[in-house]
Amino acid sequence: MSSPGRPSHFDSATGRDLTGPEAGPQAEALVARLAMAAEIYPHWRIETGPAAGRTVEVSVRDPLVGDPVRIVLALDGAAIAVTVTAEASGWVLLAVERDGAEIARAHADCPYEEVELLPPGLDDAADPPGRMGKRLDWIALSAAAWPVLGALAGPDGFVVAAVVEA
Repeated sequence: MSSPGRPSHFDSATGRDLTGPEAGPQAEALVARLAMAAEIYPHWRIETGPAAGRTVEVSVRDPLVGDPVRIVLALDGAAIAVTVTAEASGWVLLAVERDGAEIARAHADCPYEEVELLPPGLDDAADPPGRMGKRLDWIALSAAAWPVLGALAGPDGFVVAAVVEA
């Protein structure tokens, strides 16, 4: 599955907007930020749906230079691996695997302060079905966009998780 039909968009701190392949350095920086967030925020709580109140343990596998970042999510003994890579298109790809099989994927960019997540096949959305906070300390994902999340979604159809404050 390829990246979305629209170019990625990163709003830099300098006020210069970068899109598509020219956003490559910002995409690589987002990959590094996601890896760092996995290290500094190891405990997340699911806030919605039937799993509300349960804690997800998050860790990052230190990649060798040039290897993609792998973030591991563990809940009740089950592990999910998220491989995060910057694509030449300027998008960040998040490929989610369970037991070695891909179960979901998303493309991320950062057009404003928040990270926007788009599922395969969605080229653009006025209100993206996935978002992460600017400090990468919360995430909201639509089960309609990622059906694999259906069993965890709240009545509004979203799965929301946030960092457990120490």
